[in-house]
Amino acid sequence: MAYPNYYQPMAGAYGPQPMYGPYPVPNVPQPSAQPQPQVQAQTVQQPVMSQPAFVCRPVASVEEAMAVPTDFNGNVIVMTDLGHKYIYTKVLNPATGSSVFEKYRKEDGGQSQEDTPTEEKAPAVDYTPHFTALEERLDQMSDRVEDLFDRIESQKKAALRAERKAGNAE
Repeated sequence: MAYPNYYQPMAGAYGPQPMYGPYPVPNVPQPSAQPQPQVQAQTVQQPVMSQPAFVCRPVASVEEAMAVPTDFNGNVIVMTDLGHKYIYTKVLNPATGSSVFEKYRKEDGGQSQEDTPTEEKAPAVDYTPHFTALEERLDQMSDRVEDLFDRIESQKKAALRAERKAGNAE
């Protein structure tokens, strides 16, 4: 079965087109080119004042927020730190060329007693016996190290005496 070609190019600026398929191409009258006067209008370009956009980005800490690069287009970068309940902003100061970093925190002045978590105090533990045992052990180790240094020094002195005797005997 043959499928008809539905693509029918029109006769245009490129000259008459051959017929494709069973449908004839209509004769379209060609417009003649009329000379048009050249009008030179002076256009004054007005500066486009656009408001800075906001770029939102989640962060995990103040260090990560400070490390975010400043947008040099003047866009305000808003960074949310929901874990620490902070909002940070960073924007370029066009006068100095430096970035301005600000941080904001919501103050909960009207919190009810039920909403505030209570801090449980850890029981007081007396670590004094542990520290005294550790101090005694360190004193023992210090005495051993001193004894080892004394042995090394005595061995060095004995070696020097032996060399002198050998040098004198020759």
